[in-house]
Amino acid sequence: MKTFVLLQPLMIAKLLQHNKWMLTYLLWMCGLIIVYSAFVSDPDDRTDLLVYNCLFSGLLLLLFIFITGWVRKVGLILFYLLALFPSLIETGWFIIDQSVLIRNQLWAIFATNPTETAGFLSMVQWWQWILLVCYFVVSVVLLILALRESNEQTKYISSAVASVLVLSLLLIPGVRYNVPCINFYNSYRGFRAELQLAEAFLFNRQNLDGLVTNDMKDSTATIVVIIGESLNRKHCSLYGYCRPTNPRLSKRNDITVYQNVRSADFMTQTVLQQVLTFTTDEDPEARWNKPTLPELLNAAGWHTYWYDPYEGRMNTSNTTPTSFQAIAKLCTTFHLSGEDEQYDEAHLLHLDEVLRDSTSTRKAIFLHLIGNHFPYDRRYPNSFNYFANEDICSPYVNKLSKKQMDVINAYDDAVRYNDWLIDSVLNRLNQQDGSCALLYFPDHGEEVFDYDLYAGRSYNHITRSLYEIPCVFWQNADFAAANPLYIDAEKSYCTSGMIHSLLDLFGVSYAEKDTCCSLFRQGCEINND
Repeated sequence: MKTFVLLQPLMIAKLLQHNKWMLTYLLWMCGLIIVYSAFVSDPDDRTDLLVYNCLFSGLLLLLFIFITGWVRKVGLILFYLLALFPSLIETGWFIIDQSVLIRNQLWAIFATNPTETAGFLSMVQWWQWILLVCYFVVSVVLLILALRESNEQTKYISSAVASVLVLSLLLIPGVRYNVPCINFYNSYRGFRAELQLAEAFLFNRQNLDGLVTNDMKDSTATIVVIIGESLNRKHCSLYGYCRPTNPRLSKRNDITVYQNVRSADFMTQTVLQQVLTFTTDEDPEARWNKPTLPELLNAAGWHTYWYDPYEGRMNTSNTTPTSFQAIAKLCTTFHLSGEDEQYDEAHLLHLDEVLRDSTSTRKAIFLHLIGNHFPYDRRYPNSFNYFANEDICSPYVNKLSKKQMDVINAYDDAVRYNDWLIDSVLNRLNQQDGSCALLYFPDHGEEVFDYDLYAGRSYNHITRSLYEIPCVFWQNADFAAANPLYIDAEKSYCTSGMIHSLLDLFGVSYAEKDTCCSLFRQGCEINND
């Protein structure tokens, strides 16, 4: 009996010795997520990552120990081909952000365009690229060493049992959502299902005849809605920022600056789907089975215009059906800026054309800006280079590198350019006859070394800066007289209800409209803390 007990550790040691490279290879490909999970702040998420990845890694190791010979070689190669891309993405994200990707972020990756991807990658530092290349090289070397390791015949019965055990893991939700090489493909499957819903939405719309009424008293009206990008109000001098990032708007006495507006999320797709549809956290399918803002405005007699920004050479009009652009295309006029319209000021030329057009009496104009989207230094012409390192306002100023200071300067220059653009639109509306109004708000904010030693947006760096956004409203005397709205600059509000505010602004009534969720109504407040 004692001999048997002693033989067990020896047998295990021998087994590990004969499979050392295969074990190392598998741990490298799917076990590093266990290390990454230690950096996850939420204890429940950290526990899920540890438990399910340990379970998956353990059963995968047993599988490849039981199968040998050419079957194992083929299995190792197939696993490598399936796991490499998800592992590179997960490792790259961890190197850059020190966090683990979740389903929503993967969907954003699936829906992104090449130019936006290039913009994100341009912010990756050289040493992070080196680490990612090293990860790839090590994975290739370990695979080669593992393939050379064993030539024994396959143990068919034990191999079959091990295979069933591993495949059964796919039935466990926790594994599907926490193991990167499974979560990646599971998320893509969900993304494709969402695409099918979106395509059905685009081709099967309900008839709104008789369901929508226009309460706008003016027969002639122009309303401009400017939707910015990634603007954190902490970097706006309108809200007390130490740098003069809003020199033009700060001089105006005809605007209402809302002090307590928050974004519903910090992902553009999520926010704009809520702005343009009746989608809520409680009813996410509303974007597919209820009418959208463009459809409601069109049915109410408004001529709707949507102008989307230039994002680079690879930008095309073939937008993903799940994107907000697919909804924006339901506007009467949709324009996607081209290569010759690099900066947001290109929208001004289109605005001038629309304002001169006398064929439409009620104009709903949506200007979607590239705004403060990274990389920040590409969002404005050289003439708007203004800020230098000497007056950095960040509380981390003593810890910032020169490159990080340059990031803050570029961001603030982009804010200053944004200020000029909004003021330019207001000046044009001031010269128009009839009722005119303008509402400005960005989709979400951005962390720029204000509450964290970090710039960008991440689930591992959630701060107030991601949600606290500026919001500005302007109306001329004709609009205010004919369409009285409740205006309270101190009102606490979240953009999750923005579609109700916009319907109020445009004087449109519909059964799903909830006046309690409107920025322009007294009473209920929306503040998603």
